Amino acid sequence: MVEWIVKRAQGDRARVGTLTGMVCILANVALCAAKGAIGVLSGSVSIVADAMNNLSDASSNIVSVLGFKLASKPADPEHPYGHGRYEYLSGLVVAALVLLIGVELVKSSVERIINGACRVFAFPGGGSGAVNGRKAVDGGPQPKARRSH
Repeated sequence: MVEWIVKRAQGDRARVGTLTGMVCILANVALCAAKGAIGVLSGSVSIVADAMNNLSDASSNIVSVLGFKLASKPADPEHPYGHGRYEYLSGLVVAALVLLIGVELVKSSVERIINGACRVFAFPGGGSGAVNGRKAVDGGPQPKARRSH
């Protein structure tokens, strides 16, 4: 694949970056669609979350492609050395997006730990599971309520 991209781009750095970005966008969108469909059909939250990860990767690739397009502009009177720094700026935007997503995930995880949130998920077989250190299945043994005297 790499050889095909380099041959197709004829050694031009901007064309290699743009073509690589386009291939990655298409691959990430296809993965998002496939994982999203499988996740919804199977009821798997983790597969749907992975599909959203592929969608965020595609958006990062879009920023990279825009950076390569802007950086490939020729020099002009206002920019006598060209527009090459757009590549670095697009990389900075992608890094900021990844950092923002990471901070939000840590924040929501800490909030769930502090609040002691108990999540109940439905399984395709009809059972349910509580995620708080114990597993509860419909029809299975449940803790008995204590009577106060």
